[in-house]
Amino acid sequence: MITPPPVQKQPLDYAIASSRPITSVRQTITLGAISAILFGLLFFVAPKLEQLFKDFKAELSLLTRLTLGASHFVRDNVLAWPLFVAVPLLVPMFATAMTWRSDLSPAQFHLRRYLLGSFLTMIFAAVAVMMAVGMFVGYFSIIDSVGTMKK
Repeated sequence: MITPPPVQKQPLDYAIASSRPITSVRQTITLGAISAILFGLLFFVAPKLEQLFKDFKAELSLLTRLTLGASHFVRDNVLAWPLFVAVPLLVPMFATAMTWRSDLSPAQFHLRRYLLGSFLTMIFAAVAVMMAVGMFVGYFSIIDSVGTMKK
């Protein structure tokens, strides 16, 4: 009877180092999608909703006013537009630069870079979600103003 040779496991350093390019691409794609959605929200959706809010003369929450202010900033300053392209490209590079130390093993370096890049991605996503929620909260102001108009 012939037995197959034992399977050699790759060391942890190799496993983490081999996943490094995939991690950078994944973070870049995620940030690019969030950036595109945020740009669309601020540049196209917010102005239409702002007109709706003005028509109903509703008192807006702080989050909605901040989102509308960010929308004005993006629409009025053409120099802000490159940020939506630069952020997805620069965050993985920034995470690499901030975690580089010569005394780290490749596994430690890639783990730290992945965690910092993921953390920055989550912060950017949280800002996008807060702006979307700001627009949604504005609808409650409209509902309240319609309710008071009927009374």
